[in-house]
Amino acid sequence: MLRLGAYAALVLALALVSATVKVVSLSHQESLLDAALCDATQKVVGRCLDNFETAEAVLRGRGTAAAAIPRLSAVEVLAELEQRAPDVPMKLDRIEITRDKLHLQGVTDAAENVDRIVTALRASRCFGDARSGGARKRGGDGKFEFSVDSDLTCEGAAQGGKG
Repeated sequence: MLRLGAYAALVLALALVSATVKVVSLSHQESLLDAALCDATQKVVGRCLDNFETAEAVLRGRGTAAAAIPRLSAVEVLAELEQRAPDVPMKLDRIEITRDKLHLQGVTDAAENVDRIVTALRASRCFGDARSGGARKRGGDGKFEFSVDSDLTCEGAAQGGKG
């Protein structure tokens, strides 16, 4: 019984040491991240901001040069596009993403596929106003060239994947 108590005390002591080491390590990592944020905001806005929420609010401030920071990244737009694209044969030759617009140019097998693409994109909160620029048949291979345009109407990554 004494041996079992000793083992239990040893396990408890090891758990305490492990927890302490984790807390110290996380605290050190947090201070390194705060310092990196401070350095970055010092370079961008000219003062040290070590609180992320405050830094984000200042960087998204209206009427300043920092207001030009996009609401969402091109990677997020591409992820939403990939999620919403219908299962039709198509090849996108050009994907142009600006601050607030998406432009697609591509090739598909049938003209009605363009309507399917536009309809699928409209199901997204990001491409709710998707519109076709038309489809025209290519001469040699019988495929259809198309273009689709949309304003970007979704917010940043905090909104999540599917919309």
